Amino acid sequence: MSVKVAKVNKHAPAYKAGIRAGALLRSINGNEINDRLDYDFYSSEADPSFEFEQDGELRTVTLEKDEYDDAGLEFDTYLIDCQQSCKNRCVFCFIEQNPTGMRDAIYFKDDDSRMSFLAGNYITMTAVDDAELERIIRYKLNVNVSVHTTEPELRVKMMKNPAAAKINDQLRRLAEGGVKMNCQIVLCPEINDGEHLKRTVSDLAALYPAVQSIAVVPVGLTGHRDGLEPLRLNTPEECASVIDFVEDFGRRFKAEHETGLVFAADEFYINAGRAIPPAEYYEDYPQYENGVGMLASLLDESAELIASLSVGNKKATVSVITGKAAAPYLRRVLEELKTKCPRLEYEVYPVRNDFFGSSVTVAGLVTGTDICGQLEKLKLRGNVYIPDTMLRYENDMFLDSMTLKEVSKRLGVKLRPVPAAGAALVREIAEVCGCERIR
Repeated sequence: MSVKVAKVNKHAPAYKAGIRAGALLRSINGNEINDRLDYDFYSSEADPSFEFEQDGELRTVTLEKDEYDDAGLEFDTYLIDCQQSCKNRCVFCFIEQNPTGMRDAIYFKDDDSRMSFLAGNYITMTAVDDAELERIIRYKLNVNVSVHTTEPELRVKMMKNPAAAKINDQLRRLAEGGVKMNCQIVLCPEINDGEHLKRTVSDLAALYPAVQSIAVVPVGLTGHRDGLEPLRLNTPEECASVIDFVEDFGRRFKAEHETGLVFAADEFYINAGRAIPPAEYYEDYPQYENGVGMLASLLDESAELIASLSVGNKKATVSVITGKAAAPYLRRVLEELKTKCPRLEYEVYPVRNDFFGSSVTVAGLVTGTDICGQLEKLKLRGNVYIPDTMLRYENDMFLDSMTLKEVSKRLGVKLRPVPAAGAALVREIAEVCGCERIR
């Protein structure tokens, strides 16, 4: 396969070797290049040999560069190839529960093994054939795997794909090949919970240290499930039971190893009315992006930052817009901040999710429509903050395609996105209040 070069960065090794935009890259060190993984793997070597076609002439050049230095080529798409979509029909799939009328990108179901390594996406492995499995092992690519259950028949039933039955063999081969994995289990009441959950966690734990962490996360249900398989949320009692199992298993596992290995998502603690564990419980936050330890990180980093601040005597009025789940914890943080900012006036506005359904409580799924519908008449004052997880990567648009400017105009104030992680919000507000770091 030949891949077209879209751009060559000037002064880069490829440019110095004579490669220009429009060239067709044939191979690197004799290896065919099909996608980003191939390109990154082979071009990372020292002084690689590039075979390419330019102006109808086939040429081979050696790039003078050190190992891991960038060769300097860019392509039409990041992956070089097209991104692969998911062929499963999982009973719990959130994409299938989206309302109609959203932008096309919202409905794309990703299940691309390359994006697991490059962007941390979770993949089901159903689209991974033997050749791709061997490539993952050869390149030693760490992957994130959506397991859900290690019982083949149950996994096929949940994912509606016969290829889902291969999971145990795939995980074993990856482990034997030295590949590191983080795994997740989306827990569906009366389907893969109870004894099924215990078996899955035990099976994955048997693959430690190749399996480095396991997240148990609750199923997410929207108000748009017409025609889909009936599912329900976990009851508070069921959430407490999940926590008890996970924490007990983790204690026993950690007594013999360096990690507790398995962690329950923050949402289980919220729904069970349980206190969030301390930050050290989550070790180095291996499942942070899965909603595991986010609140512990927020509380811990905020408390550490607040303790390091001098008293700020500037008067400040701030408003924080968030989802229902995070609101009590943000109030707790801001009340603590008032000990260093006595003239701080704040309000936290938890937005009910009417767009997806009231059972969806995370800030990252709050839309501009719901923000405007619930807060437009309140005349918000001062600096108004939102977590940047509400916006797409470009930081300009909500899930419902309302732009940041549109929502700001409707509310009559400028919305200020801040990183949702850790103490970023405290840092922003403390600066407005005139605080300084004293240690």
